[in-house]
This record gives sequence, C-alpha cells and structure tokens, in this order.
Amino acid sequence: MDQENLINNSTNSFTTNSNSELVGGDKKEWNKNLENRGQSHIRQQYPQLDGEEMVKLAYELAKYKELAIPSTLNPEIASFADVENFLRFELRYSESTIKHTINYLKAMEMHTKVPIDLRHLDPENIRLHFKYREIIEKATPNSIINNLKAIKRYLNVCGINPNSIRYKPPIIPENSDKQVPKPELVHNLITHTYSKDP
Repeated sequence: MDQENLINNSTNSFTTNSNSELVGGDKKEWNKNLENRGQSHIRQQYPQLDGEEMVKLAYELAKYKELAIPSTLNPEIASFADVENFLRFELRYSESTIKHTINYLKAMEMHTKVPIDLRHLDPENIRLHFKYREIIEKATPNSIINNLKAIKRYLNVCGINPNSIRYKPPIIPENSDKQVPKPELVHNLITHTYSKDP
C-alpha cells in the first residue's frame, strides 16, 4: 500500500491534539460519529442551479445593487468603497478616474501638515490645504488641479456644492510653440553663398 492510501483509509477520526474534533477517517467511522452525536447528513435543501440561472441571478443582484445606492452619501459614515461605487454607478466615471480620485482623496486625508477631514468637510480646511501645497510645498499646478478635481468629485458625491471651495488653482504655464521654418526659408539657408572663397 502506498502512503496516500494509508492516510485516506485511516480509521482514526480524531486528531492527536483533541478528541473533540473530527478530522480524516473513512466513511463508516464518520457515520458512526455522527450517529453518536445525534446528527445526520445534511440534505441539500435547494436544487442545483445551472449556469444560465446563475447568470440571471447575478444580473438581478447587480440591478438591485444599483438601485440601493442613495442619491448622496453621508460623509460621516461613507467609506472609500461607497464613494467608489457611487462614482461608478451613479456618476458613471471611468475606472481610471475612480482609481485616481480615491488615491488623491486618501493622500489628502493622510497629509502630514494640513490634512483634509473627509468626515467633517469644511471649505476653509480644503482651501488651507491647497494653499499650503501651493506655497510651502511648491506643488506643480497640474498636481494641485488634479487634487482639486478629486475633492470636487467627493463634494459632489456628498451632495455639497463643489463651487463652495473659494480657491483658484495656479495657471498652468503654456508651452512655447516651436517655430518651424517654411521650406523656402530652409532652401535659402542651405543654398546661400556665405563667402566668395572657393
């Protein structure tokens, strides 16, 4: 007999540590232990569902989840998962926008000097956070604008007017357009005679 069969056909139903737990053993030993404990085999109460019925149930459950989303979230009890679901189902943002928004919100909440209290939203606290990032941390305009968009999305989720924040982000400097010379000018520069020397 190989090692696997020795283990599977073992009649010892109890562990070596405790006599109260059933582990291993063959079917006869289990039936005997179940009868001693006054238990019987559990019968399946519900019939097996085939794949098509499972898909229908999953679809119905997804519709129910969408209907269960409130029109606004309470910031005092809402989790990041709630905000994520609200942005996905109610406001229909893309997955990348949702991911970035949640990451920005977590970073603003965990800021070491001027954190934003997402549970008790205060427009002055939000304004001070962005002023600190702009003046002290010298954050780039793009970074500040992305964070500001994220907090405005969160305010929208909580049913607060996003325009209540009295902060205007710095202007993004425009890239200077590179002047490309016209073909005639290039031709003249290439064929120009610069000196009379041979």
